[in-house]
Amino acid sequence: MARCSGAARRAALLLAAAALLAGLGGAAALDPDEQAVQQMLRGMLEVAEEINTGKEVESRVSAMAAPANLDSVNASDIQAKLFASAVVTWQLGVWDSPYNKGLIPKKMLFYDLVHYYQVPEKPIGTLVMFHGCYHDASGSWPYHPKHCRECLGLPEEALAHGFAVLAVESRNRSRKGRCFSSGTDPMTSDQWTAPYTIQNFLYETGLQNLPVYTLGISAGAAFATKVIKNFWDPNFGGIIKPAGIISEVNAPSSWRSWGLEGKDGKLKFPDFPPVAFIAMERDNRTFNRILDRIQDLRRFNVPADYIMVKSRPVDRLWFYNRSPVITARQSAEIVRAMKRLGFLDADGNLKYDPRIGALTDNNPLAKWNRKLVGRVDWLHMSPSKAPMLSVLSDRSTIFEEMNVAWAYHEGVADHMVPCLMWLRSGGELDLKYLARKLGVDRLRDLTMKRVHWKPPPPPPRPSAKRRPPPPPKKRPPPPAPRKRPPPQKKARRAME
Repeated sequence: MARCSGAARRAALLLAAAALLAGLGGAAALDPDEQAVQQMLRGMLEVAEEINTGKEVESRVSAMAAPANLDSVNASDIQAKLFASAVVTWQLGVWDSPYNKGLIPKKMLFYDLVHYYQVPEKPIGTLVMFHGCYHDASGSWPYHPKHCRECLGLPEEALAHGFAVLAVESRNRSRKGRCFSSGTDPMTSDQWTAPYTIQNFLYETGLQNLPVYTLGISAGAAFATKVIKNFWDPNFGGIIKPAGIISEVNAPSSWRSWGLEGKDGKLKFPDFPPVAFIAMERDNRTFNRILDRIQDLRRFNVPADYIMVKSRPVDRLWFYNRSPVITARQSAEIVRAMKRLGFLDADGNLKYDPRIGALTDNNPLAKWNRKLVGRVDWLHMSPSKAPMLSVLSDRSTIFEEMNVAWAYHEGVADHMVPCLMWLRSGGELDLKYLARKLGVDRLRDLTMKRVHWKPPPPPPRPSAKRRPPPPPKKRPPPPAPRKRPPPQKKARRAME
């Protein structure tokens, strides 16, 4: 598909509007109808301009403002026709936005599964990604009508930072599953198919001599920590061994189930790679498990550490800052509706877990996504529509970012670079210091623009504590005052 310039997009929108006006009656169209179309079109043009340039214009939400003379026109009918005429052109601004530019995956068929990958120029290594349950390998790239219609554009799971990226598909393709399996059944387990898929990809792309790192999210994280063992198997010849693991919001349930310790009490794999864990503030059970596994790894001198992701308030630009496909105005309108629906407290914090709230009753966020669609009519819950403005669970940027704000159980891209840099150092750098220096909160700024790696400045050394001055020497007590002799009595003069 040829890239369209801003002028071409505007022309297409104007043509769509002209066709719509003709459908409404052309020259005989009523002035109020014509005025409503112009106002809606102006709002759409402003939103498209904001997406295409990446720059926020005025802070008002004119795209969602009521059209003029609302009482004399069928605004909903005009809006539906206008959106239907221009939606394809509007979407061009989304998949051709400067933030998504260049993020187009290729597909590799292996073991009857479609895996997705992308190799930048002069890669420095490979990042292998394992998705969580109810997700797919395609979820790591933005939606595109030509190159990847099945892609979801979940920004939390897409980051190319000088690494070739391979997203492996799980064997389980059931609609309510799609989890990676570490079981022993060769017909269902991913424990052997995944390593062979990785090995085949590396040799096909000529990347076998560069470092390999793995990233897993949720169930994919538990799998990422366990599948590494298979690369030490004689079948792989010991040629390809991952150099580090990033485990997001999960860890093996027990040290024994991990299978790293031999009967002799020694580590089976002496050069087992460093592991960076990412935990979330409200997920205490997983965090305690992560702490236990870190202690186990350190007992065998394997570098391991964690980064804590804390809950965050949902302000008016929350969705805009976290996603390249949501404009500032759209974000402001979504957050305004959430406040009116009672989802947020006075400080902008979510009142309840959005993942559970979407499925239950009797809580502040009960069926929140359905309520939000009822209040903001340009959002949707249709799996057949493009996902940019969807609020479906596990298929929506908006839903994912609600989970991130709540900070219970969700994958995040905020600390991808700190984790990779820590792994590249062999776990010798300070992971928490890297997270403070290199972590990102505004994910829409992440692009394919190449970043050349260099070690960050070392953390400042704690200032040497000055020795307290020695206590003053005790002065000897002053000499006791000499007792004066009693005054002599005046000698009486002898009486003559």
